[in-house]
Amino acid sequence: MPLSKKKERKSSLASPFVSIPIVGMANCGPATIFAEQNIENHLKVSSRMLPKTEGIFAVRADGISMNRAKINDKTIDDGDYLIIDSTYLAPKNKDIVLSIIDEQANIKRFIRNEDGSIVLMSDSTRDFPPIYIHEDDEFFINGKVIDVIKKPKLS
Repeated sequence: MPLSKKKERKSSLASPFVSIPIVGMANCGPATIFAEQNIENHLKVSSRMLPKTEGIFAVRADGISMNRAKINDKTIDDGDYLIIDSTYLAPKNKDIVLSIIDEQANIKRFIRNEDGSIVLMSDSTRDFPPIYIHEDDEFFINGKVIDVIKKPKLS
């Protein structure tokens, strides 16, 4: 049975793009940027670039403390957009996460030591000290970095 003109038109107008909310910046260095979830703008990306769209948002990387980290073979450089899966709240050892420490957003590699303590590590060309988390600290995981959308290089 052939599709009606109305159905054909509707399916041809469906966009293969999604708008991901950009909720601010996250430090790739010491946690100094205040974490607010105000939508600053939207990043339009092909839906083919994302494994899912539910619970997804973006933050802009600020700093160089994660410039050796790789997500899908892409490094995290200052100004890049990081795609965060906010449904991923129980990170595995060595995941790269968006964490909130004393209301400051930061991107780091999550390490859980054998004693249960948490260390947030940089993957950088420079030496940045780790952040050690005590169980009584105001700290939580806001999601896992699942992709990097590189800042365009203008020559």
